[in-house]
Amino acid sequence: MTTIIETERLILRTWKKEDARSYFQINQDLKVIEFLRGPLTMEQVNDFIPAVNRHHEELGYTLWAACLKETDELIGFIGLNYTDFFSKFDSHFTPAVEVSWRLGSQYWGKGFATERGLCFLGVWV
Repeated sequence: MTTIIETERLILRTWKKEDARSYFQINQDLKVIEFLRGPLTMEQVNDFIPAVNRHHEELGYTLWAACLKETDELIGFIGLNYTDFFSKFDSHFTPAVEVSWRLGSQYWGKGFATERGLCFLGVWV
């Protein structure tokens, strides 16, 4: 596990196998997955973790595990995603890098995505 970015309240880091259960639970929340294909299975979560770590190794960025700084509790992911890395996504704007996040619904409205966005501006702009 490698810490990538620290903000006032968050640590963005590479994923650990131990994150699987928490990430699975986040993806069972109907609010979180409302506009996605449906809940993730444990098998999909177990495939996701090495894939996003490989994305980081190959490209230098990924959908990092977002954890509360005080407790290391996984609250979701925040990061950058190359649209063609995991699967081909054809559109007039691809390939592209997108800013992406998925947080447990209990963490919505608390400014975590904004905090991360401001941090990204300071790091990459």
